[in-house]
Amino acid sequence: MPNHFRTGVEWGVVKWYQPMLKQQSAQIVIAVPVSAPETCHELETEVNEIVCVSTPSPFYSVSLW
Repeated sequence: MPNHFRTGVEWGVVKWYQPMLKQQSAQIVIAVPVSAPETCHELETEVNEIVCVSTPSPFYSVSLW
């Protein structure tokens, strides 16, 4: 993930992902109602499963949806 800008979903992963790895979680699944398409794509390699219900493009802000 780029360090210069993170969406809300990316901040959540940064905050919770590392502790889950330390706990040796069997599986990490993220489910969000709306996200930037790029964010969902980038996070696919970081977790076991990601579910993004809506990935509008262009994505400006979650508050618009």
